[in-house]
Amino acid sequence: PYLTPVGSTADKGDKATPALDIVYRPVWPGNPPQLQFGETLMAQKAGLPQIRGQTSVQILYQQGIAQNITATPPKPAVVLHDPTREMTFALKTNSNDGLVKLPAGVKTDIYHGKTYFPNLPPHLAKRYFFDPNRGTKGALVFTGQYMDDPVGEKYVLLNVLRGSDRAYVKALCPATDAEKVHWDAAVDGLATTVETFYESSTVPGQYVVYTNLSTRVGITNLAEITDRQTAVDSYALSASGPGQGYVTFIVANSANPAQTPAGDPVTVYVLKVTGTLFTGEIKIIPNENPLSEFSTFQHTADLAGQFADYEYQWKINPPVDGVPPLKDATMSRYYERR
Repeated sequence: PYLTPVGSTADKGDKATPALDIVYRPVWPGNPPQLQFGETLMAQKAGLPQIRGQTSVQILYQQGIAQNITATPPKPAVVLHDPTREMTFALKTNSNDGLVKLPAGVKTDIYHGKTYFPNLPPHLAKRYFFDPNRGTKGALVFTGQYMDDPVGEKYVLLNVLRGSDRAYVKALCPATDAEKVHWDAAVDGLATTVETFYESSTVPGQYVVYTNLSTRVGITNLAEITDRQTAVDSYALSASGPGQGYVTFIVANSANPAQTPAGDPVTVYVLKVTGTLFTGEIKIIPNENPLSEFSTFQHTADLAGQFADYEYQWKINPPVDGVPPLKDATMSRYYERR
């Protein structure tokens, strides 16, 4: 036996001697790092690990699902997704199939070989463009953007077009333009294919796309990542609810050496999603034109694109001695913005 009970006089050299029982009692950490509703984790902060830049990430367990295992639909606390991958729409070769060229009524500006749309608000103007070098006729492209703000909260502009943002893009083409129907269809048709790679059964060490797991994601949806060997541009973990509680996830456990080098350390993390709402910050995104007064006020909480699930109450107050007023549960030191 490796260990014998305390006080035992049995022969420790005899393999028949009973060993000491060892009991393992796994418990959740008493004070884990926390993620609030509406908050997205990318860079390391407040004891939470970095998600962006990991070679692979896989969610292992969500208490919100486990405690409501029969719920339909499930009640996850977090969603793992790729917020910066490109959504594209390839122009058609036949007008009967859809958009074959940019409508004449759309104002454009060419920069570094790509066509941009200056009438878009600043948070969209650099992320939606036409690339003539993609495919046979070119393609419309919409991409997410990680905002590595040196001051305050770092955040992401999602690769999701919904509500007013999608309306802005569609409004670039006037209703009187003959290509308006095709333009709107092209905006709605922006999409990406999420691909997962597995080792080839015929060539050991070679990883190929497992087509059965490939999914096409449209512009109104998040590009969710559920497999450790799915190719991504970047990772983000959003506390989108409606579930809450403990979450465990593992990083650098992909078997694909092209994705995760074999020597990378594999690490398991634990965090807890709380029922409190993430406050976030307001950022000003200026226009590329320095003479323009058109700016975007952007809230750093991206809400995993589920904007319709939340209601906003805006409050404002001037600084007190050069710093923001203290916060409390009802933001009583602030005044409602009207």
